[in-house]
Amino acid sequence: MLSAFSHNRDKDLQEEIVGFKDCIETFSNASALEPYYQYCANSLGVSQECVKQEFKKQAAEAYNWKDAKFPQKLVLSGTVKYLFKTYAYLFYALIHSRIGRKKQKCDLLIEWIETDLEAKRFQKLFEKFENPLMVTVNPIESKCRSIYRPAYKLYDTRLVLEALFNISFFGTFRLFEASLKTKTNVFAIHLILLDKHLYYSSLFKIVNARHLIQERHYQTSSIKSFLFKKYGGESCSTIQKNIIHGGYSGFYYDVDNFFSLGTGTHQRAVYQGGVLRNVVPVGSLFMEYSWFTIGGRMPSKKYDVIYLGLNMIDFHNSYSKYIPDYYEHIQWMADFADKYPEYSVGIKHHSNNPADPREKNIIKNSKLFDISNEFNSYEHAFAAKCTLSWGSTMGYELLGHNISCLFLDPGKRDFGFLPYDKELDPYRVTSYDEFEKALLQILSRDSRKDEIVGREFFCLDSENTANRIWKHLAGHSAQ
Repeated sequence: MLSAFSHNRDKDLQEEIVGFKDCIETFSNASALEPYYQYCANSLGVSQECVKQEFKKQAAEAYNWKDAKFPQKLVLSGTVKYLFKTYAYLFYALIHSRIGRKKQKCDLLIEWIETDLEAKRFQKLFEKFENPLMVTVNPIESKCRSIYRPAYKLYDTRLVLEALFNISFFGTFRLFEASLKTKTNVFAIHLILLDKHLYYSSLFKIVNARHLIQERHYQTSSIKSFLFKKYGGESCSTIQKNIIHGGYSGFYYDVDNFFSLGTGTHQRAVYQGGVLRNVVPVGSLFMEYSWFTIGGRMPSKKYDVIYLGLNMIDFHNSYSKYIPDYYEHIQWMADFADKYPEYSVGIKHHSNNPADPREKNIIKNSKLFDISNEFNSYEHAFAAKCTLSWGSTMGYELLGHNISCLFLDPGKRDFGFLPYDKELDPYRVTSYDEFEKALLQILSRDSRKDEIVGREFFCLDSENTANRIWKHLAGHSAQ
């Protein structure tokens, strides 16, 4: 049963991830689940291989890396509760369902757009196709042609009724059987698979698209990929939004085209069970928009060193030294700024970064600068002599563009954000002494640009990322 597994937060995270993946594989390959997989394949209209890959992904994402355990909802005693939740979900979907809708055709379907900013990032790619369409899950103001398809609503009535029939006459028995034999509440995982089937079957019944692409690589889905092609589509694609995480969001992707940042930035996804049928390095769509399209301004105040921050999120907390390491690397920068006041060191967080009293106190009591959001992070980074990070994807993007970046990794424990790729070693510092020496060496150079060896491993030149994606999907060379 899954609930018996717990990784050791005091051990090297890389080793624990191997053990975690072995646990998911062993559980998902249990013979007791075969009748359930067969039921799913028949009721969801997909292959058993597809069901198993999606099942593994949802089981992996249920794990709580901070607490080192699977959640209470997967305990066997929760089966009856989740049976009622399944019926409640289906009746809710039925009430908000629709009977038939006018069909639309498009050559590119840009799927799961949540904000106007996301729509803007895709606009260059959108404009390269003759008949593109965006699917938004929230109302947005974009001028791009779009349809609104929220979660749990506007599903096809016939499909919801079929799902109710299947769960009532076949599914309940199979799910209880699988739950009892595996001593795990399979209902909790199945509910997610069922929703993916209803959402995407309903969408693809009314939208006939040649290609599909989405921004969040961690939302790829074997069920979505299978259904898209079942309804006539050619390929499902995703861009690489950020560094693939060694933990919560890094397991069991499934996609036809993985448009990666660089030539090596996809590797962890494969190690962690991902099915990437075609890897195409294209650069960063984020960088293309934020620097090459709307960026390029010169900040009113330049800093010698810019730290590119990221938001502290609980599900990133996968090893015992995570919090101490975070504040230690912030303290490194404070110590450097105090020791070398001739250099200005600024910290640039995301605009939505929550205030952290402990970090604010370190900054307040040092010569560090907390940078405002008047200019975006790319604009500050390209104006600086050197950039620093703990795990920001921008570090990879900048290395790919010959801009020096040091990754601060106390004790070399941050496997969550920083895989142990040898290509990263020249830019990883694991102690304050290493950090100070490396930073002073960079700051002593006449040019702010570096000659990064093997920079395409991290990120391709991103000025024409949308064009590379278009060329690949249109059947031309991606170069």
